[in-house]
Amino acid sequence: MHSSAVSTGVRRMVLALATNCVISFSAAAPEPESGVEPSCPLSANSEVQLRKSIELSRVVRMDRSLPGVLSPNGAYQFWLMSPSPHQGPLALSTIDIDSERSDLQRISIPGVSGAIDVRWVSEKLIFAAWHWHQNISAGMLHDVERGTVLSLTFACDQ
Repeated sequence: MHSSAVSTGVRRMVLALATNCVISFSAAAPEPESGVEPSCPLSANSEVQLRKSIELSRVVRMDRSLPGVLSPNGAYQFWLMSPSPHQGPLALSTIDIDSERSDLQRISIPGVSGAIDVRWVSEKLIFAAWHWHQNISAGMLHDVERGTVLSLTFACDQ
């Protein structure tokens, strides 16, 4: 997602959190012109495969010499590890999260095209946005305290 799209998504998420409702990050794809094939490669089957490719796990806590990105209240932090662009489409990006437990939460996302934008939207919620190959963007809201993904949406970049 572009910076302005990510900012808009974050603003919508903060508004949703403030009103205790759930909204979708993705906008509806525009209707294709008559006789023109849609350029979006996203189908129900490919969305299932993309969801399955994101892995949530626990990893052994390691000493970190660099501080992570602190949550607004300073209780939690995360580190983003992005692969080199030269590693190709199978490269793995990871977000390690310290939620004051004996181990770290790890979110692994394969095949990211470009940088992942990760930020705190509250003391316990992280919003991440990224592009996959083939013009597909994703937005994810993760609850650090529960260790669960609250929302994961996909959209085609037209």
